[in-house]
Amino acid sequence: MIEAITNFDVRVLDFIRDHLRFSFGDAVFKFVTHLADPVIAPLWALLFVVIGAMVYYSRHKRGERLLDERKFDFFRLGVTMGAALI
Repeated sequence: MIEAITNFDVRVLDFIRDHLRFSFGDAVFKFVTHLADPVIAPLWALLFVVIGAMVYYSRHKRGERLLDERKFDFFRLGVTMGAALI
């Protein structure tokens, strides 16, 4: 039974590879794949943390309450961003 499922799966993948392929898709998916390289992935995380900190700080400056009524606290921001990132 497992062998039949495996053979069917291989046939489907072969069909996709041989008949449903186009060069634009290859280029797009290569680009997307490289966005997760071990060198680039931490940069994405850093970018999201920086953007989140900027949004948090700009809202705090306008007087909007995000976490509580205390003054702006970078430690609380770091804990919040770290928990969101995890």
